Amino acid sequence: MRKSIFWLVLFLLMTVSITAQTPTVTDANYRIYDAQGNPATIEQIVDSIGGVDVVFLGENHDDQVAHFLQNTIFRTTFEKYGNERKLALSLEM
Repeated sequence: MRKSIFWLVLFLLMTVSITAQTPTVTDANYRIYDAQGNPATIEQIVDSIGGVDVVFLGENHDDQVAHFLQNTIFRTTFEKYGNERKLALSLEM
């Protein structure tokens, strides 16, 4: 049941993100830094996620680049860790 709900939520998020008119986001639209202020990659962030229990991804509402990054980080995290640990997604509006 939980997996069904997860897939439903993920499907709805992907459908909304695909159907919404969003500009093409490239790495020229954002910069990522680690906790020490050093440049980082999405892959490095996802690697760090593997060592914690909870991750909060903040955003400014209506910021399409932030939404793109949240989606990318969650999808990449699920692809990397989804088979070995439980992942949950909670959204607020």
